[in-house]
Amino acid sequence: MFQSSASSIYKIMNYSQTDYQKDRKRYGFLASLPIIVSIFHLLFTVIYMSILNYHPETKTFSNVFVLGELFASSSFVAPLLEGQANLMTAKTVPAVIALVIGLSMIFLSTGAVKGDKRLYYASFFIYCFDSVMIIPSIITSFVLANSLQMKVYDVILTILFHAIFLAVYIWGIFVCQRLDKYEEEQVTLNNTIHIHKGQK
Repeated sequence: MFQSSASSIYKIMNYSQTDYQKDRKRYGFLASLPIIVSIFHLLFTVIYMSILNYHPETKTFSNVFVLGELFASSSFVAPLLEGQANLMTAKTVPAVIALVIGLSMIFLSTGAVKGDKRLYYASFFIYCFDSVMIIPSIITSFVLANSLQMKVYDVILTILFHAIFLAVYIWGIFVCQRLDKYEEEQVTLNNTIHIHKGQK
């Protein structure tokens, strides 16, 4: 009876223990994705800070070519700082925003790697928010049209990188859902077997 129950569960799921083990390994990699994403964006934030210069004679900043690789939230803020005419402000504000987002995602990823899938979802929502900021960052850049604006290639790159990272994130969510479903089915099956043994 219970063997048939077990087989019916697996038939419905079409998901074996081998598949589960493979997904566990995939999750181990995917849970570290927020760390990889954060390091990528933070690295280009450091490059942004190192190459940005201000020219007092023209009251403009040097042409920055890495805005497309930053967190979109940082790219949104950068053009707004043109009127400040302050090099330190133009460097630190986008960097602080990137640091807050990046460290939050790294912290959540650390917990996700330990098995808490809720933290993986939380980091996904943070990156979704940052991805949504692509829209106002593009609008701000082209409306203000100053030396810190995003160029066409920046727009292409920021959309491309965010799309790639979000696609991998979503793949991870599907893996999490398969793992959760299998584990729930295992608990149900074990409880059914335990009740049957108690009735005997």
